[in-house]
Amino acid sequence: MVGIVSGLIVGLFILQAQTQADDRRLDQQLAAAKLAATDADRRTNLEFVRSRSSPDDGLTRPFNNLDVTGQNLSGLTLNGAHFEGSALANCNFDGADLDNAWFSNADLSNVNLYGAHISGAKFDNANLSHVNLWNTTAGKTDFSGANLTGARFTRAALGGASFLMADLTDANLSSAHLTKADLMAAKLAGTDLSFADLSGAYLDEADLTGANLDQVTWDEATTWPSGFTPPPSVPQHFPG
Repeated sequence: MVGIVSGLIVGLFILQAQTQADDRRLDQQLAAAKLAATDADRRTNLEFVRSRSSPDDGLTRPFNNLDVTGQNLSGLTLNGAHFEGSALANCNFDGADLDNAWFSNADLSNVNLYGAHISGAKFDNANLSHVNLWNTTAGKTDFSGANLTGARFTRAALGGASFLMADLTDANLSSAHLTKADLMAAKLAGTDLSFADLSGAYLDEADLTGANLDQVTWDEATTWPSGFTPPPSVPQHFPG
């Protein structure tokens, strides 16, 4: 009798272990199927976006809440496009024309916007952490309230852009043109502003703790946080 009971117990353990293994296998298969479906959806969405690439300003580009995560959109002409709330993390927009496009509340983390044209675009409250905006043309672009931690703006043209209450902690704005930019209440702790042109920029209430202001250019129209003593202004010159 003891042997029979022991055998039943062992059998139950084996059955339970096999059931758990089958459940894990099923979960893995479902996850793989979901990932494949997601990738297929993203490729379909990418083709939709590409089909709307045109210099025709009258062409509607309704890409709100679209998921194109990780896709290549380099060189596309998408001025005035609507990407509000879209999933765009890890996308490549190298050299794209995105002037006057809308990216409010979108996820653009780790996106490559090198050399892109985004003048007049709206990135308010978007996630742009670690985005690459090197050499980007972004005059009068709205970055208010955006997460720009670790972003790279080296040599970017940002004249008249709004960074109102944006988080630029540890961002790189070296040699950036920030003339008449609105940086009110922006978080600039640890930000590299070396060689940047801040002529006429508005930095009232900005957090400049640990910011690098080496060789920065500013003028009498530049507004600094109350009690902050800026370094001497140097003639505008950008290293080669």
